[in-house]
Amino acid sequence: MRLPILALIFATSIALSGCNLFSSTPDDTTSDTGVEPDDGNGRTDAADGGLCADPAMVCAAVGAECGVASAADLCDADVDCGSCDLGTDCVTNRCVCVPEPLRAFCDRNAAQCGPTTGDDNCGTTRTDVDCGACDGTGASCDAGACVCNPESDEDFCARLVKSCDVVDAPDNCGVDRTVDCGVCTDPATCGGGGTPNVCGCPGQTDAEFCAANAATCGALTALDVCLQMRTVDCGACAAPETCGGAGVDNECGCNPETNAAFCGRLGAVCGSVTDVDNCGDSRTASCGTCAGAGEMCFTNQCVCVPEDDAAFCARQGADCGALTAPDNCGVARTAGCGMCTGAQTCMANQCDCTPETDAAFCTRVGAQCDATTANDNCGVSRTVPTCGVCTGLGQACTGNQCVC
Repeated sequence: MRLPILALIFATSIALSGCNLFSSTPDDTTSDTGVEPDDGNGRTDAADGGLCADPAMVCAAVGAECGVASAADLCDADVDCGSCDLGTDCVTNRCVCVPEPLRAFCDRNAAQCGPTTGDDNCGTTRTDVDCGACDGTGASCDAGACVCNPESDEDFCARLVKSCDVVDAPDNCGVDRTVDCGVCTDPATCGGGGTPNVCGCPGQTDAEFCAANAATCGALTALDVCLQMRTVDCGACAAPETCGGAGVDNECGCNPETNAAFCGRLGAVCGSVTDVDNCGDSRTASCGTCAGAGEMCFTNQCVCVPEDDAAFCARQGADCGALTAPDNCGVARTAGCGMCTGAQTCMANQCDCTPETDAAFCTRVGAQCDATTANDNCGVSRTVPTCGVCTGLGQACTGNQCVC
């Protein structure tokens, strides 16, 4: 299988070198195929260093234009056939054209914008390729070229921020142009505000503007002498005055505090107080009365007047004995709440009666014998079954008395 391939390669080599394939000498040992016979090592002379020594000849023989090509049947090895020119890629050892990008296609066909038809770098015809839009105001696409559309006089003046008289300047297409940008309306004049070709008037300083409007503070918005709406800061007020404090906008004034605020600021909760108010004026105000039980106004403060012992005991419901408890001012206090009368004794600050014995009951009512009914020492009606018996000789009980 190797000999036909070797014969083809050898013929190619002879053609490239300009040698005569059919010339021979008496000692020529080449066979009729043009390939020298095997020298006994299993390889032809081409594989032993003839043709295989020249990569370009091997690449041409195997039809490879680039990359690493297989020449195993010829040289028992691969051969590097180089790289492709710019704009082509190596694909299966052949240099293939890489289509250029959109912008390069448009540039090569001199197309700045719009749809374009033409051949690309690989010779392929592309149809209606969008080469984009034109940049800049006023530009439009005409047959693939961006052309400038001249602006109107009004747009020319507006772009240059000019409002009056004749203006000489390049227009949006870069062409020198002379345009009348109009006239001003009174009280403005052309250039009156200090800018050429712009309507304006000398105007007022901020101080003049505020003074003309009798404004001494705050932000003032009004028409100035040039009939332009204007906002100016007319300054600040000195304490205690505030801007508009007296009820007039943009004027410094003081809004007097209420009596409640006046008393509160001075810490007065009751009675009459005289002092300087928030506007610096002397004032006398009533700061109210004390509402708490036992309270009285002392130096404009509500203070508690301690209750007496009798009121203290009565408020606690104590009839007798010593009582310790908070008084009406919340202060812990001990007071004597009196003594019990009659047969009563003091228990838990309450007077209570201990009933007398039957004997004491009978003695107190003067009953010597038999049953008797009367109020006891605690005022409770009581019946004693017997107050005793008569023991004297000949005595009998009559009206609870022993008589002879």
